[in-house]
This record gives sequence, C-alpha cells and structure tokens, in this order.
Amino acid sequence: MKKLIVKKSLTVIKILVAALLVGALTNHVEGDPTATLESFDLTPPQYFSLGTLVEEPRGDRTWTLTLMRQGSTASYGAYTVTYTEDGYSPTESTIEGFPSINPMYVPGSDPVATLREERYTTQAVRAADRAATYATSAATSADRTVTYLGRAAAQADTATTRIDRAQTYSDNATTYLERIETATTQARADLFADRADRQATASENQAAAAQTNADRAATYAAAAAVQVDRLELFIERAQAQADRAVAMAELTPEYEATAAIAQSVASVQRAQAELPGAQAAAAAALLEVQRAIEAAAAAAVVAEEARATATAAAEAAANWGT
Repeated sequence: MKKLIVKKSLTVIKILVAALLVGALTNHVEGDPTATLESFDLTPPQYFSLGTLVEEPRGDRTWTLTLMRQGSTASYGAYTVTYTEDGYSPTESTIEGFPSINPMYVPGSDPVATLREERYTTQAVRAADRAATYATSAATSADRTVTYLGRAAAQADTATTRIDRAQTYSDNATTYLERIETATTQARADLFADRADRQATASENQAAAAQTNADRAATYAAAAAVQVDRLELFIERAQAQADRAVAMAELTPEYEATAAIAQSVASVQRAQAELPGAQAAAAAALLEVQRAIEAAAAAAVVAEEARATATAAAEAAANWGT
C-alpha cells in the first residue's frame, strides 16, 4: 500500500511540474503574445484530463492551469490539481482532501490548535462526512431512476405485446362467426357462437391487462420523478454541509479541516454529476408511459371489434336455419 501511495504521489509531482512549465512557457515562447497551451506538444498523464490555461490579463505572467483525475478510474473521485504563477494552489486543488496521495502535504506540519479549534475541525470533518453520505444517496437515487425507467419500458413492451394477442382472439372470433354460416346443426351453430364469445372475452382481457401495464408504467415514471427530486434534495444538503465545512475550517488552522473542505466540494461535484442522467431517465420513462397508453388504447379498439363480432355470432346462431 505504501509503495502504491508513493507511486501516486510521484505521478502527481510530475503533473504539477508539467503544469508549472506549461504556464511559464506560454507567456514567454519567443515573445509570441498569441501563444496558447496548444502551442506545445503535451500529452496529459494517464487517467488525467488537462484543463484550459487561464491567463488574465494576458502578458502579465499570471495564469492558472488545472488537471483533473478521471473520476471513473480513481477511488478518490475526480480530484483536481491546480497551479498558478506562484506555484501549487492548495485553495484551488481538491487533492487537498486526500493527504495520503498529496505530495505537497507534510505529516505533522499542522499548526498547534486550541481545544476550541479542534472542535471546529471535528465539526468540519463531520460536515464533510455528511456531504459524502448525501453524495452516495444521490447516486443511489440516480440508479433507482434508471431502474424505474427499465420497469416502465418493460410495462410498455408488455402492453404492446397484448395488442397482438387481442387481435389474435378477435380474429378467432371472426373465424367462429364464419363457421356458423356453414354449421350443419343448431347445436354446432350455438357452439361456434359460444366460442366467439369466449374469444371476445379473451381479447377484452388483453385490453384490460394492457391498461394495467400502462398504469404501472405511469407509476414507475412517477417514482422516477420522485427520485430526481430526492437527488436534487441530496445535492442541496451536500452543498449545505460543504458550506458548513468551509465555515468551520475558517475558524481553525488544522490541515484536517482544510482537507474536509476539499472532500466536501468533491462530494458536491459527485452528486451534481448524477443529476443529468437521472433527469434524462425520468424523461425517458414518461415517453414509455405514452407508448404504453397508446398500446392500451389500440388493444381496446381491437377488443371492441372482437365483442362486436361475438354479438354478430350470437345473432347468427339464434337465426340459424331461418
């Protein structure tokens, strides 16, 4: 584990040095005021994305450059490493929240804190932990939204299938109506009429079941919308805890409190990243509801046709031989 941490730390050091050189060279490359980050043939380190070089105003040698860890490949999330013309910027780097991989952190270098300041540090850490919990809850809500979308789609698929079944039963009813015309006895005519009635009933059952599927799809879509609302609430709560972590950290010099800020900010970002996907899933669920409703309506039309055929069959059997 120690070797892994050291390896990660060395990688981060290389990233910081690269960022520093890029920013300095951008301002001085052959006196070219139009020089940008693209002026250099640079390849971001593995698992990192390179941000935009910010110079404001251009030419006064002030700049900011940020590298972001690709969150999907890092157990620490999408933390950032930022450098300015003055060097490493701890206030703009969320890697501050992870001392074990931060090569700029020196263990035991924290200023001596009073008991009150220690309490503030504890509160900052707790706020960061709560922010992380809310971020996890946000991710859970996002997952549930996708699950409900899948269930709504399944109900819509089933409702669509029931149209074909209802049509099959309706066609069977028509077949029995035709057989009454060629029946050789009253008993057979009555038998065909009874079978036509059963087929019509089966078609009606399929239509009713399709409506049930549509209702269930609507229920799942509503549940998906609720999860989006919950996700937004978790984001708000995570942000509130991040704000609290900042407020507490401002009252204490301990590094742990500063780290809590970075951790809580990362948690808020993680929670916010879940929102677009959840919103898209909820919107897609509503489309599945519409598909299920249309299928139920189509099945109902087929069932009406089947019932009309069964009624005609009953009349034909009653008038058989006349």
